[in-house]
Amino acid sequence: MEQFEREQYEEDPYFLLLTIAGAELCDSNMQVIRMSHDVWNFDMECIEEEDAYTLLLHHFIDLAKGELPLENIVSNVNFEREEALVSFHLGGNVYQWQLSFENDWADINLFKNLGNLAMKRNKGKQYIYFNDGQSLTLIYSDKQVWHKLNELSEKKFIKLA
Repeated sequence: MEQFEREQYEEDPYFLLLTIAGAELCDSNMQVIRMSHDVWNFDMECIEEEDAYTLLLHHFIDLAKGELPLENIVSNVNFEREEALVSFHLGGNVYQWQLSFENDWADINLFKNLGNLAMKRNKGKQYIYFNDGQSLTLIYSDKQVWHKLNELSEKKFIKLA
């Protein structure tokens, strides 16, 4: 109740609890806490450093718990030239993608492309997400969990790929 109003819990409790569980919040002592590593929620307006996408990719692959083993992740955001790119290795292949530069907003197409790679590696699971326009909530799950979440929540998760 310290983070959100009672009405927000009552409106869509499952979705709000997922959002809270996957977000980095501060406790009363201003210590950062995250309740679950099975869901990730972050503000899409977060590209403030040259290597911002590197951190985002590490969070993204942590959701898959080893099933999307990206290696040698490098990212670069050039704010002066308004360019962003990311590169990594996966399964003996080297990927280098040019990203859309949208000031301090993360390029959601990066996550969609990664979702496609993940589905090729494991057809039984996929990344699902909900985008409220400001923040993104991501989960790596099988179809049963995805459908159950959508039954319980008013906000519907969709396949990332």
